[in-house]
Amino acid sequence: MRFWQRTKTILVFLIEWSTFLLLEAVLGRLFRPYALVAGLLALIFFLLAGIFFSGLARRFQGRYSLLALVPIGVGLAGLDQICKLLVNAHLAEGGRIPVLPPWIALGHERNYANSWLLNSLGVENVNKAWLILFSLVILGLIGFFYDYYIAQQRGGFWPAAAFVFLSGGVLSALVDQTIWGFALDFVGLTHLVTADLKDIDLTLGIGCLLAEAVSNPRIRWRLDPHQDLRDLRAYLESRKRPS
Repeated sequence: MRFWQRTKTILVFLIEWSTFLLLEAVLGRLFRPYALVAGLLALIFFLLAGIFFSGLARRFQGRYSLLALVPIGVGLAGLDQICKLLVNAHLAEGGRIPVLPPWIALGHERNYANSWLLNSLGVENVNKAWLILFSLVILGLIGFFYDYYIAQQRGGFWPAAAFVFLSGGVLSALVDQTIWGFALDFVGLTHLVTADLKDIDLTLGIGCLLAEAVSNPRIRWRLDPHQDLRDLRAYLESRKRPS
């Protein structure tokens, strides 16, 4: 049983990228030169990430406060932005430096859709004001629901890691939208996609959310509006009380 439980938490990290690869296959883009192998290498990366984080989850079971995790999320966003500054300073737009030839390269691509997924779907010139507003709302909701979740359910590694990766990714996206005006993508998978650390953070964050969903036996999947409202009221009242 424990083996199966751990296996589930590892495999959920493959869901997003496997779905993307399936979409690329349906669109006929997965079978271009080197694209399939590049996609499989990324799949191996997310598998290893699932194994690594699953090991950490068994060691770190504490309840981590929102304020303690915020600096880590900010650090992830800062790391993404530092990488973009270095790429912008030392690599011309459109340039590529092989990292694991011919499948993976360091690139310099400007994505005005601000999302590798939107760019892959052919969406361009997304309204910047709406993107900024959307990012601000999502950033606030991530913080609220993390604090609410650990108050009502449990703490532990998975919800904390999900908050860190998701908040770091969204915060970096907000910097892209407000300062750069585009996403500078630099992680290139040949003939498949070029992404940035923000995209990887968001993918890992959703993987951590899914891992928590399959590993927490206390999660109630059936909606109960009355109970949910009582829980929300209790949470809000607890936040009004002086500490």
